[in-house]
Amino acid sequence: MKRKIQATFGLSLAALTLVVLSCSSYRHLASPPQQALLTDKQLNKLLAEIAPWPDGSTSYSNASWKHLISAAKYVQECDPASIEKTLFDYQNASVFDRGVIRLDKTNDDDQVLTALRLKFAGSEKKIEDDGKLLLLMRTVFDLPERAPVGQKVNFFGWTIPAKNVSNGKVIYSDENRDGTINIAWPIVWNGGKPKLLSGETSLQGVVDVYNVLGEYKYFRARYTMRNLKGVKP
Repeated sequence: MKRKIQATFGLSLAALTLVVLSCSSYRHLASPPQQALLTDKQLNKLLAEIAPWPDGSTSYSNASWKHLISAAKYVQECDPASIEKTLFDYQNASVFDRGVIRLDKTNDDDQVLTALRLKFAGSEKKIEDDGKLLLLMRTVFDLPERAPVGQKVNFFGWTIPAKNVSNGKVIYSDENRDGTINIAWPIVWNGGKPKLLSGETSLQGVVDVYNVLGEYKYFRARYTMRNLKGVKP
């Protein structure tokens, strides 16, 4: 009789253990790990680690690419709502209030120069950070490098330089020979070996400003995250 009671108790304990483990597993499945939040502080830290988009040069070191890719991996893991909030805060904290100077409406050269001096006074870092964010967005998202021209939507004010002239037609550095557009400009990824097609160009913040929040939303709605696991610059 005693052995029968022990056997019954043993079976009940085993069944209870199975139920507990099952509930524990269910709780684990029902409560996935919380996504990281991209805060203003964390964004500033990432921007401090990313090398600037070189002015007029396509030279970007392997170490610079590694820092950029590391930052992109972090952003890919962050909660999208927190990214949007932080980018909104970034855009609204500009020294020069992200205003636009319309050169086509100002005829006097002195007025243009005065406006530029007022606009950019103390704003060099913000403009440099805009360039870093441009590179970051093109690393976070897997953007087509041969897209129909109709898919081209610019959220920035950098001028895209010409690379050559063919039959009297200017070919810009974001254009391919087959007439398609590289949405990832100024980067080409070469199967996991990124390189710059252009250095930073002039007029960012003058004719227009970089709407990084709008671009993030646009890219996120249309493209997937870039797979950065095997990328080795």
